[in-house]
Amino acid sequence: MVDENEIKLAEANLNEAEIRLVRAYFTDIEQKYIQLNPIQRRGVLTRLETIAKGMITLPLKEENLFDYKTARETRQEAGLKLRNLAKQIGVNPGTLSRIENGKADINTSSTYGRVYLEFLKQNGYNPFGL
Repeated sequence: MVDENEIKLAEANLNEAEIRLVRAYFTDIEQKYIQLNPIQRRGVLTRLETIAKGMITLPLKEENLFDYKTARETRQEAGLKLRNLAKQIGVNPGTLSRIENGKADINTSSTYGRVYLEFLKQNGYNPFGL
């Protein structure tokens, strides 16, 4: 039987290792960034901003997770065909279909993702508890 204190110590060590790795990445990025010209720097900043926007921490309560079946039912109850909603939110119908069938994750940092989540919220389904 594994001691609970051993598990906590192992988790703490793992967290410390992850933090050291992230710091090493930032140090490496900083050293390379200094050597770039202004145009290259803008490209790096744009990529870093994209990464940062994607790092949304959501509560992991079961009721706050995205349920693709409920999302699809919400759209259907609102009387919208998939193609019509896809056009409204500015996304390819195939992408929306994959989301509503559980074959793709919703990109919460994209414009279409935010508009889609707002549509769901306005129609009675509030995934992620936002």
